[in-house]
Amino acid sequence: MFTVTLDEAIKSRGVTLYAVARDSRVPYTTLVRLVQQKGKQTSIDLSVLSRLCTTLNCTPNDLLRHDLDNEDKAIQLALKGRDGNLPRGRPRKEKGARAK
Repeated sequence: MFTVTLDEAIKSRGVTLYAVARDSRVPYTTLVRLVQQKGKQTSIDLSVLSRLCTTLNCTPNDLLRHDLDNEDKAIQLALKGRDGNLPRGRPRKEKGARAK
């Protein structure tokens, strides 16, 4: 799960949410929702992310944090249990073998 850390980026730069909304042309209500729903946000529009990064002179890494949730942990456990010697993809034909 990704957490939007816009509030931290704004605070560290000493700007206001209103100034970021004005300069980025992202609606103020959108920014308020991103800040207030921290940890509950399920998506962010890439054009909004791009505008914020341009306005704040940062990268997406400065505005997003990856936190492992239960789904992520379940995927990690499933991948750990997988035998690393299993072949991947389509089985190869043996040399000299004819197709049936």
